Amino acid sequence: MTTEPKFKPTKTERMSPLWGALVKHLETRLAHLRNQNDGDLDQVETGKQRGRIAEIKALLSLDKDEQTNSPPL
Repeated sequence: MTTEPKFKPTKTERMSPLWGALVKHLETRLAHLRNQNDGDLDQVETGKQRGRIAEIKALLSLDKDEQTNSPPL
């Protein structure tokens, strides 16, 4: 079983207007999902919301530079 390489947008791609619009959309969607999750949902719906929230957070994390475990200089 092979794993696919992790998608990582370049710094230039992350500076594009499209990326900025996508991040803004995802942040708005994340806030909406969190608000819904705070409501009165049953256990199944809460699980679905948490899955959606986790996926959006994973997408938003693509905007961050990769952290290395190198010791500070």
